[in-house]
Amino acid sequence: MAYKVLDDTDIKKWNTDYDDLVKALAAEHDPAEKAKLTAKMQSLGTQVEEHLNGVARQLQGYFKQHTDKVDNWVRMSDQAIANARKAAAVYKKDTSTGLPPQIKQAADDITLWVKAIGDDSQEYGAAWFAYRGAMANKVPAKYQTAFLAVRSKLMDDQKIIITKQTKLKGYAAEAEGLLQVAAKATMKAGIKAGTGVQRPIADAQKDARDLATQMAAELAELRAPRGLATQPSAITNAKDMAKVDSKSKAFNKTPENVTVVNSRKKNVESGIKLMRTRVAGMDKVLATKLKGFRNSELNDPTVKAEIKKAQKSLKEAKVDLSTSELEAKKALDYLATVEKRWAAKGK
Repeated sequence: MAYKVLDDTDIKKWNTDYDDLVKALAAEHDPAEKAKLTAKMQSLGTQVEEHLNGVARQLQGYFKQHTDKVDNWVRMSDQAIANARKAAAVYKKDTSTGLPPQIKQAADDITLWVKAIGDDSQEYGAAWFAYRGAMANKVPAKYQTAFLAVRSKLMDDQKIIITKQTKLKGYAAEAEGLLQVAAKATMKAGIKAGTGVQRPIADAQKDARDLATQMAAELAELRAPRGLATQPSAITNAKDMAKVDSKSKAFNKTPENVTVVNSRKKNVESGIKLMRTRVAGMDKVLATKLKGFRNSELNDPTVKAEIKKAQKSLKEAKVDLSTSELEAKKALDYLATVEKRWAAKGK
């Protein structure tokens, strides 16, 4: 495993020990003994704080490894799809050299890299699963503030990885579309040379149905993304909460509130970026796959109906994105108001 699972045995024991000290202090009446118990609690709290700060440093190192690998897969995917697009464009003009291998290679490789990101994310998440919840709920928050801020940031930053993976999924789908475009070029060349025939209309109908299904699935994912991804509704919720806080003078600048504001900002930004990435991918895939149909196929009633469904999904996705972008702008404006008020108080 790339990331060693972080042991939570000590933190669990210290949490129990701290709870026992709290109970003992509540039952103790002797001032001298109470002072001893209080000192023990402070010492244990400091021990917990030092441990959690060490865990935070390990997690930051883990995330650096994770993002480095993801960024490398993204770079390779950027190059692969660029090569596939270029090869497809050249092949459309001249099929004499044979189907360029770069297109299928891109489809295969990018699909593998999408899976690699998912697998690495799972391993990274599993390594610190025990520290994602309330692992020291009996220990005062003051001993955990620094760790909780790091934990919140890492959980928010992980959403950026989801966006990168979504981008690559769009690349893989586009590469499959380029294969269809190349197949059309091969067919046309064969017909022109007298060695090929028009494919059965049933094949075109199947491709159209698959395209409509694919676009509908992407729309559903846009509206309810899986895993840790920010939901569109969460953007609206963040806006509503930020609006209340922007008007509340009681929402002061504390470490906890700074973490809340930063987390909301990251959630809103990552949520919108994910939606934009998915819609851009849908747009590119639809445009590419439409090029894989001949004009005669596009006039077929079944093909026409299925493509209309695909176009409707894209249209609805763009409307949803536009709505969420307005919500996101309001949310970020409210959060900026909070930060400005804090900055003014600090002067």
